[in-house]
Amino acid sequence: MPETTLTAPAPGAVLTPDQISVEAVYFGVRVVTCEDGDPLLALGTHDRRRALAAWSRYAREVAGERLRDYLSLCAPNCAAPWCTRYGCRTAESVVEPIWAVFRAPDPTAGQDPESVWYVELADPETPGALPVMCV
Repeated sequence: MPETTLTAPAPGAVLTPDQISVEAVYFGVRVVTCEDGDPLLALGTHDRRRALAAWSRYAREVAGERLRDYLSLCAPNCAAPWCTRYGCRTAESVVEPIWAVFRAPDPTAGQDPESVWYVELADPETPGALPVMCV
């Protein structure tokens, strides 16, 4: 049987979805965290419901919390004039669709070679750009 050889992407190369290291996949949505678990990203979709469902499962399995608690969100229909969050934070107000390009770290650009990938905001027309939901 032939041996499979995996090659590391070149420094700064645009990564394909399969090359992006993720924490988990729920409901077909790839869940990624950045820097100490914040922010949460849902790769490959701009579907808010699917992203929220995937993040909810992630929060329960990884942190043992409900998504609302994990993200410090207000209760549904919160209208408290003295909200402890200094303005109601709802899933609708913190979830944002973006386009992003994921790249392999490039030490010549000052990036940590130990990092798995770096992400850049992009336009939908940018080569290698992926739809991403961000919170």
